[in-house]
Amino acid sequence: MLCNFCQKETSDKSISLTPKRNMKVDFCAGCLAEYVYWSDEKKTPYAIHLYTTIGDKTYRWSSYHGNTTGHLWFIEEPGVPGITPNRKTKLLKTLQEDPHITPQNISDKIELIILFM
Repeated sequence: MLCNFCQKETSDKSISLTPKRNMKVDFCAGCLAEYVYWSDEKKTPYAIHLYTTIGDKTYRWSSYHGNTTGHLWFIEEPGVPGITPNRKTKLLKTLQEDPHITPQNISDKIELIILFM
């Protein structure tokens, strides 16, 4: 699949969360964009996660297919794409309107969101 942001080929980073539920993931290392599918058939991602590190903290912006809300997460223990899932995640903020976060502006926008929390 091609990354929505840079149009480069993503890598398949599928992991198994439990024996019954496999999460198919494509990951763009250049954009730090993760495309999540809950089935083997990759048509439209269920979620798109963008990652950034500010200072020594890792944050994830999550947007979900068919939903205009976005979610800002603090990732205390980041996983390794395709190897281990994130652990100790904390939802910091839900926004009802999409602030158009991209790999190019994610750090600036998340710093602004955190400033007003």
